[in-house]
This record gives sequence, C-alpha cells and structure tokens, in this order.
Amino acid sequence: MARTRRHIDMLNGPLAGKLVVFALPLALASILQQLLNTADASIAGRVVSSYSLAGIGAVVPVTAMFVNFFVGISVGANVAVAMRIGSGELQRVREATHTSMALACLLGLSLAALGLAISDPVLSLIGMPADARPDALVYLRIYCAALPFLTVYNFAAALLRAHGDTTRPLYALLLATVLNIALNLLFAKCLLWGTAGIALATLIACAASCALCVAFLMREEEPYRLDLRALRIRSSPLKDILVIGLPTGIQGSVFSLSNTVVQAAINGYGSAAIAGSAATLNYEYYTFFAVNAFTQAAITFTSQNYAAGKHDRCRRIFKLALLFGFVSSLATSLIFTALG
Repeated sequence: MARTRRHIDMLNGPLAGKLVVFALPLALASILQQLLNTADASIAGRVVSSYSLAGIGAVVPVTAMFVNFFVGISVGANVAVAMRIGSGELQRVREATHTSMALACLLGLSLAALGLAISDPVLSLIGMPADARPDALVYLRIYCAALPFLTVYNFAAALLRAHGDTTRPLYALLLATVLNIALNLLFAKCLLWGTAGIALATLIACAASCALCVAFLMREEEPYRLDLRALRIRSSPLKDILVIGLPTGIQGSVFSLSNTVVQAAINGYGSAAIAGSAATLNYEYYTFFAVNAFTQAAITFTSQNYAAGKHDRCRRIFKLALLFGFVSSLATSLIFTALG
C-alpha cells in the first residue's frame, strides 16, 4: 500500500510528533464544526431576534444527542478499518469501508426520520418557552433533515483518518464553515428568511462537506477507494463496528442527555437565560475538543499497532495521549479563564 504525504505512517518511527500532527487537524475540525453552531446562534441573535437565538441555543443539546450517537458509531468504523490496515488484510479493508458507508446512509436516514417525528414532543419535554418555540421547532426540524449528510461526512472522515489522513476532512469542514456563514448572511439578512434561513444554510453547508469527503474517498487508491456500486452491509465488519461504536455512541448520547436535562432547567427561566447559557456552553465544548482530539488519535494509532502485534507501541501511545490531553486541557482552561 503506497503512502502519500497526506497519510501518516502509524506503525513505524517516532510517535510523539505523529500524534500531534494527527490530533491537531482533528481539534481544528471539531472547532470548525462547533463554529457552525456558533455562527448560527450569533447571526440569529444579531440579525433575526433574541427569540431566534434562544430557540437555536435551546435545541443544541438535543441535536448533540443525535450527533454524538453517530459520531460514536463512526469511531467503530475507524477502528474496524484501522485494525485491518494494521494486520495487512487488504480485502477486508475494502469490505469494512463499504460496510461503514452503507451503515452511515442507513443510520443517517433513520436518525433524520426519528428526529423529525419527535421534534415537537421533545420541545415540550424540555419546557421550551412559548415565545422561542416556533424558532426552535423550525431550526430543529431542518437540522434533523441535515442528519444524513452529517452522518455520512463523519463516517467518511473516520475512514480517511483510519489510514492517517486528517487534513482533507478538515478542508471539507473549512469549506462548510465559510459557506455556512455566507449563506446565513444571505438567507437571514438579505432575504429575511429568519431562523428557517439559518437552518437551511447549515443544511447546505453540511451537504457540501459530505459530498467533498465522499469524493475524496472515491478518488483514493485501493483498498481504500469507495465504489458506490459496492455499498452493502457485511456481517463481519458490521459486528466489529458495532462492538466498539455502539457503546461509544451511547456514552456520547448520555453525556448530551445530561446537558439536555440542565438545559430543560434553564429553559424555565425564559429566553434571556437560554441565550446566555448557549453562549457560555461554547467554552465547555472548545475545552473538550482539545482533549478529544488526542483520544481519537490514540484510538486510531492503537488500533493499527495492536492489529500489527506492536503492543509496546500501544502502551507508548496511551501514555503520550494522556500527557498531551492533560496539557491541552490545562492550556485551554487557563486561556478561557484569563479571557473571562
């Protein structure tokens, strides 16, 4: 398997520098994803109304439950492909790739249907104030329609990262962020489409990043190349994906569920409190992204090296990831504390 400069060799050579090089685009990608939500909320508050800002802010923990679930499943896809790369099983790499993408399509459509069906009851459950409810409902429904694109993007990005490419998923998100901000201003400020326009801008941006990542996979060399005609779910890679991904996805959703419970309590204080909470929650996410980037790096590096029988490198990866995660968490916490 030929390696290009964009692919990191996880099985040979020094580890520390490679972990940092791998994790940095991951952290930046997570920040860009969060900036999509931040841009939506910021433009809603400045251009539309405080009710729009409150509505968008209140549903973020709800949408995060869906997002964290399929992101967790995509970790399973990353591990399944990375372990097959490490063991040199080229045909099984191809099978795992196509099973992962078929699962992504099925999962994304299922989550979208579920989200659209329960949007209204969920807002009642979290005590959404009446003045912000219309904005929250329209944003949540359009966001749910974007879930298939978000799911496929995250799975495609996970597969690219499985063989050491973290830069191209970042480029796709950079495009999505710029496009989202531009369309937000066009739809909300120029066309006066309000909250619906902001949500539609997010949907289009997600579709663009999804299409770009899928195109990257379709241009890969074998056995990484994605062939849409070969999309099907095979039992062996599916089992490996779900054994790792399902617990990870449930864990992420439970974490978001706790934020949803907190959000429900805040909702009782009205739209102004919701808007303030939405702004401060961003700081929590940014601190988490720095740590999570090294977690994801450790998962991918360990999967390849474990499958290759290089257990000493696995232990070194674990220690380095702990160290880098602690340092990055401390640094971001100090920065946000200093900024107030």
